[in-house]
Amino acid sequence: MLEIDDDMHYCDIYPPLVALDKRFSIEDSIALTWLALEPLGEEYMAGYDRGVEGRWMHVYPSYGKRSGAYMAGGAYDVDP
Repeated sequence: MLEIDDDMHYCDIYPPLVALDKRFSIEDSIALTWLALEPLGEEYMAGYDRGVEGRWMHVYPSYGKRSGAYMAGGAYDVDP
C-alpha cells in the first residue's frame, strides 16, 4: 500500500514504485541486464556482449572522470 491519506501533499505525486534495499555485484547486474535484454534479439545481445567485454562501462570512477552517465553525441561509428 502506498499509504496516501486524504490530504494530498507534493511528495505524494511521485511515490516510489519499488522499495528495494538490496545491492547487486557487477557480475549479478550484468547477468540480470542480459536476461532483461535477451528478448531484443541476437544482434542486440551481440552489441551488449561486445560492450561488456570491451569494458565500455566503468564500475568505479576513473581518475579524471566524473560519476554518472554521459556520452558525447559528436562521435559516430566509434566505440565509447
